[in-house]
Amino acid sequence: MINRRRFLKTAAGASAVLAWPRRAYPFSQSVTGIRKFIVPLPGLGPTGIPVLTADPTMFPGFDTYSVMAGQFSQQLHPALPATQFFGYADASSPNFRYLGGVIVAKSNTPVKLRILNRLPAAHILPVDATLIDPVVAAETGGRTDRIAVHLHGGFVFWDSDGGPFSWFSNSNNPGGFVHGSSFTIPAGAPGGAIYTYPNNQSARFLWYHDHAYSLTRTNVFAGLASAYLITDDAEAELVKDEVIPAPSLGGTEYPLGIPLIIQDKTFWDGPGGHDPGYGSVPPAGASVGSLWYPYVYEGDLDANLPSMLLPLTSSNTARWGANPPGAAPPLSSVPEYFSDTILVNGAPYPTVTVPPRRFRFRFLNASQGRFYNLQLYVADGVPDGITLGNTGELDNNDNPILKPTNPAGPAFIQIGNEAGFLPAPVVFSADGTSNINSNHAMGYKLGSNLPPTFADAGRYARVGNDTIRLSVVSGDPTIGNANRYNLLMAPAERPDVIIDFRGFENQKLILYNDAPAPFPGGDIRNDYYVGNVNLTSIGGAPPTMPGFGPDTRVLMQFVVGSSGGVSEPDFADTVTMLRNSLRVTFNETQPSTSIVPPSASGVKTKSLIEDNDPFGRLRQLLGSDASGNSLTFLDTPMDVASQGEIQWWRIFNLTGDTHPMHFHLVNVSVIRREQWAFDSSGNPILPLQIIPGTQRLPDLNEMGWKETVMMHPGEVTTVAMQFNLPAGTPPPPSPRLASYNITGAEYVWHCHILEHEEHDMMHALVVI
Repeated sequence: MINRRRFLKTAAGASAVLAWPRRAYPFSQSVTGIRKFIVPLPGLGPTGIPVLTADPTMFPGFDTYSVMAGQFSQQLHPALPATQFFGYADASSPNFRYLGGVIVAKSNTPVKLRILNRLPAAHILPVDATLIDPVVAAETGGRTDRIAVHLHGGFVFWDSDGGPFSWFSNSNNPGGFVHGSSFTIPAGAPGGAIYTYPNNQSARFLWYHDHAYSLTRTNVFAGLASAYLITDDAEAELVKDEVIPAPSLGGTEYPLGIPLIIQDKTFWDGPGGHDPGYGSVPPAGASVGSLWYPYVYEGDLDANLPSMLLPLTSSNTARWGANPPGAAPPLSSVPEYFSDTILVNGAPYPTVTVPPRRFRFRFLNASQGRFYNLQLYVADGVPDGITLGNTGELDNNDNPILKPTNPAGPAFIQIGNEAGFLPAPVVFSADGTSNINSNHAMGYKLGSNLPPTFADAGRYARVGNDTIRLSVVSGDPTIGNANRYNLLMAPAERPDVIIDFRGFENQKLILYNDAPAPFPGGDIRNDYYVGNVNLTSIGGAPPTMPGFGPDTRVLMQFVVGSSGGVSEPDFADTVTMLRNSLRVTFNETQPSTSIVPPSASGVKTKSLIEDNDPFGRLRQLLGSDASGNSLTFLDTPMDVASQGEIQWWRIFNLTGDTHPMHFHLVNVSVIRREQWAFDSSGNPILPLQIIPGTQRLPDLNEMGWKETVMMHPGEVTTVAMQFNLPAGTPPPPSPRLASYNITGAEYVWHCHILEHEEHDMMHALVVI
């Protein structure tokens, strides 16, 4: 158990020496003049996103990839100077490109990933030292060159999982090679590590990214992330039979589909911009076009937070509640971050020309915390291609819901998610049959007792032994939840989608998003779009100029050509073939989702909780029973299973946010969602209980298996999982777990809003 009193005293004392000019800065910092649709969509290749080549001889029986993690510079847009990033590249001949180091693996062909750490001693982003508890401060040694590679969605032994404490440093930096208490794999070379991935999984889109303790959010934002695809014979057969398209684009073959990796970033506008002193904030040295990451906790008493209802009636720029206010260190982590500029495959607002035929796109939401409600519209000739109209409905802040007045573009046909193929296609069609996108704008469950909404809306309540923050609504904690959306994509989710561009010849299409941030409550300062009002008085952005950023609604442009030159199944035939084929493929390549614990003891209760840390900052936590009590990541692990055990988890979301919960090692089957029982004040009844008769099924594109699951406010999400370990000889138990007198394999489960994950919505997941 962590000594929280000691933590407060030590961390606060350490932060007192930090001082530089600061104020409460708005999030929108990006360089102006980032024009939309002038940068081509980067594809796979040496000048786009490089694909790594395997060495089958280094370790017989393995495809080996030798990769370097390092710092590099790349210009993403003509309006931006070159930006410094972290990233992965081939170690033998480094060609650092943003999102580079893509790996294409084969099912049941194991991979060795040799990672060489060559990061600089100083990080390129501000680092909050208060996230490192004094108990582990000696272990980290103040090093900010720490990395740990996590194969997200991989079925691997614990020592190759890249957990938070399996970090290691750059041996060339002062202090040499040091590592975390869970690092037990071979180093391979000074400053390196060798991970083993069995790939005993069906075809799916994984990704690998950093997971180092207290640095995940900054390392990933800096660029330490890339794609890892697994293919198998069943997928190849679907392509061969033309059930799934595999056309070329720009002269490049895409037999496994075209990646569309969506992120939001901010690029500092320099000493004359919104945050003049950012260049002197440790590690110092930022220049125009550098990545900007927040470092000031903009906190105030809840009663003083600015209203999100237009017109504006406040000049307060605070974003989060603070209890007590003013106690945060000068260089602080933040509860969540939503940037102002959208990148797709590393390009701001890119454009791509496609022939009018079917394409397969592999989406990945690689943002820190932003959700996307994906829609496709026909551009109408204005600079951004989109004209917004008032729907007559209100959002969670009682502001009008705006929706494009444009004609709908082609429909999405979702065939898979992050855990592989779905058992049936999900057609986002206006009428269920035609190739016209349904384009559902965001909608919300509203109620008469919804009060005016403030930034970081919430209220304090006493639950168990904690003072926590609940949804602002009294009486029904599900009021304010999203109840209408199109293709909704939470952080780390990866929809596998077919789009048929026939019927849209010689037209331009806009990929559009209107998901609020944070989700689902929304803060109008995080919603950047053409037509928005001036929000500078509450720390937001001025109106966006037509044709330019900042914009988080217009994502990219497709330009459809005049002819495809091929004969292939039409939209209706594609859907029919998928309905016949996906079920067979799923049954042949995936385990059954019908798994039930042998006894009631296999049904566990977990909870998602929000409170304030010793510095008064908003913090996210997990609970491991029905008491409503929370634990930090460093507390004694309570989420334990035996090898092969089946468990059902009923996860109560007691917060006001939707959390995308990610499970290492296991995929889960979403069983149902229900509402938790509350008293007349809207507080949860203890022990935590479910309201009978409130059950609803998962969405159609959540059928099959998942490894990242949205969990909504006021609801209980039940998921089923079986704790199998990979075949073969397991490694020795985790030495870090031994400090808790636990013998087992160490994994984790956590929210994939990266700022939530690190503070402190993550638990050890132990398999005995």
